[in-house]
Amino acid sequence: MVLQVKLERIAKGIKAYEMAALVGYNPNLWLQVEKGLRKPPADVADKTSHILRKPVEILFCPAG
Repeated sequence: MVLQVKLERIAKGIKAYEMAALVGYNPNLWLQVEKGLRKPPADVADKTSHILRKPVEILFCPAG
């Protein structure tokens, strides 16, 4: 399963490791978040929402 956050990140031209650095999260854990295997901490979800300019509720739902 892929979450909407991955599609939004790609659309903005941000690489996964860059996104992890921007939100202050381990790159390996970030990849797990994007695959829906791990739930992001609230602060990481909020930073992601701010960077991608989309609500948390939309970003961390399955894509499609």
